[in-house]
Amino acid sequence: PPNFAVCDIGTMTMDLLQKTMSKSRGVLWNGALGRVEEERFQAGTRSFLAALTVRITGEEDEDTGAAVGDVPESASQNGSEGDGEEEEAEEEEEIEFEFSAVIGRDSRAILPRLGMTPGLISFVSSSGEGLMQVLRGEPLPGLMACVEAS
Repeated sequence: PPNFAVCDIGTMTMDLLQKTMSKSRGVLWNGALGRVEEERFQAGTRSFLAALTVRITGEEDEDTGAAVGDVPESASQNGSEGDGEEEEAEEEEEIEFEFSAVIGRDSRAILPRLGMTPGLISFVSSSGEGLMQVLRGEPLPGLMACVEAS
């Protein structure tokens, strides 16, 4: 609706992120998933970081920093009828997790505040936009100037 602001992700989005993350070899994270400056909008980012911690360590930890109720229930737990996904998931081969990267100083700074140990992250880029340029295949102006000067 007009004049409506979305300030955090919801449980359906988090459920989708968790399912996607469970099948991934790595995660690139570029920023908070809500307006984390306000505690009431931290649940989505806390849930994401809790799920990422589980994916990295392979262990569920009671002290992940997620608030009670942050991690959404799966569709089978909240009363919707099953469509066979659970059976399919059991047959899938487990995918080894290889890396996690955080893009930008602001993202890195909120990790401990929202309950994640920064040491679990494989790589932190202090230049968010610079890494995004590299990932898009765009040249970095500073690096190009060095190459051209040599």
